[in-house]
Amino acid sequence: MNSIQTIGIIGKGSMGKIMKGIINNSGKKWNVRMWSHTDSRNVLKKVASSNVVILAVPIRSFEEAVSTSIPYLQKGALIVDVCSVKVYPKKILQKKLPKTCDILLTHPMFGPATLKAQKGSYTDLTLVAEEVRDTHNRISEFLQIFSLAGIRIVEMDAKTHDTLTAQFQFTAHILAHTLSQVPFPKTDIDTVSVSHIHEFRKRIQTEHFDLVEDMHVYNPYAKKQLVSIQKSFATVISTIQKP
Repeated sequence: MNSIQTIGIIGKGSMGKIMKGIINNSGKKWNVRMWSHTDSRNVLKKVASSNVVILAVPIRSFEEAVSTSIPYLQKGALIVDVCSVKVYPKKILQKKLPKTCDILLTHPMFGPATLKAQKGSYTDLTLVAEEVRDTHNRISEFLQIFSLAGIRIVEMDAKTHDTLTAQFQFTAHILAHTLSQVPFPKTDIDTVSVSHIHEFRKRIQTEHFDLVEDMHVYNPYAKKQLVSIQKSFATVISTIQKP
């Protein structure tokens, strides 16, 4: 018998639904339960007492979700986060969880817009993962669902992850949202490169701006990156405006 029988997902947003879809399509006979803040405390108790608990909530709500779940966590539970930052949730989980709970940090490097573009296929998408604690040997079994879906699993520590995502993911979101603030229409004479930029902006703008704000607040390397972006814009503008 598999050691994992039940999966609890805290959060019914886009990432919670994506996690549920991956699990349901894996062929695993796991009972998946979900809870959001609009559900009752009794539902939370059932969901948080699962073998694996996935915290699929906005970064700004993460610590509260952990604290709310702790009273109902079972001994030996595997707690999984899916935040777009990793140093912050790692710190919270290590600080607040009882030592009887195991910890897996993950960041699915895709969202609804990517899945729509891929027509629902997960093939060749990426999941970043760091095993923080696996006393009860459930992480390998849990990660199988992503491999079965064709998702590439990349092992990476939290600090490296946040350093890299501040450089590319945070920057990409800043650029996409900046473009949304200036006239940048599609035309009949767009170059191929400009068409790619329109597609890039369209995909990223499907993400709520809260994500950009949260990356800036909770990724310890994002503030430095934002300063670099500001300096870069200033340099380009200054160069253009030289007499």
